[in-house]
Amino acid sequence: DKKVDRLIELNVQEQVFNLCATSIIQNAWKERDDLAVHGMIINIGTGELIDQHCTFTNNDELGEVFAYK
Repeated sequence: DKKVDRLIELNVQEQVFNLCATSIIQNAWKERDDLAVHGMIINIGTGELIDQHCTFTNNDELGEVFAYK
């Protein structure tokens, strides 16, 4: 169902954002510059891995209000 697929896509994108807003990820970005968080979906019916094109490599991409100080 296309509505369910779209809901899954939006959920993955939101959870990637939420993960990147955590102090654990943001502190890791302060210590190293090779950390990236990618949003992916695996279709368990076909085994297809679907890139959601939501990648964060630093907290500058999150917006200042979400930056952990």
